[in-house]
Amino acid sequence: MSTIQCTIPQFSAGGLEDLQEALSPYGTMVSHHREYYPGLPHPTGKFSFLLSLHAEDKLPPKKMVVNRDNGYFFEEITINITPIPGKKLCYMCHKIGHWREACPVAPLCSSCGQTTAHGPKRCPLKMGRAPVAQKTKPRSGGPKPQVPVSTSATTQQSP
Repeated sequence: MSTIQCTIPQFSAGGLEDLQEALSPYGTMVSHHREYYPGLPHPTGKFSFLLSLHAEDKLPPKKMVVNRDNGYFFEEITINITPIPGKKLCYMCHKIGHWREACPVAPLCSSCGQTTAHGPKRCPLKMGRAPVAQKTKPRSGGPKPQVPVSTSATTQQSP
C-alpha cells in the first residue's frame, strides 16, 4: 500500500468528514494539517493530508467536487499531489509507476510529432532548436574547407 501527500490550496473550514467521504474510493486519510496565520487563530485555507491508497494505480482526481452539509453546499477543490520520494508520478495520466516520458496515454507533441516528453509550448522545434531525437541538417553549401596555413615563406620564380 502506498501513501501520497496531498495539498488543497483553498479549503473551507470544517468539512473534514465530507472530504474523507469523497476520498474514500481512493484511500484512507492517515493524517491532516490545516495551516494558520502566524500568531493568529485564523486558518489560511491551505490544508494538507497524507492519503494511504487502496491501489497504486487509482489516484484521486486533480479536481473534485465535495458534497458539504448534507447536499446543500458543493465545493469544488483542487488537489495537488506530491509524490513521496522514490515514487514516480505521471502528471499526464495521474498514475504512480512512470513519468510522462513513458506514459502510454500521453499524446505526441503536435509540433514535432516525435515524443511525449514535451508539449507544443516547450517543443525544441518551435524554440528554434532541433528536437533531441532528430539529427540537425547541415547548413546549405556545407562547411567551408579549411585552408592549411604554412609558416614558411615560399617564392615562385617567373620564367
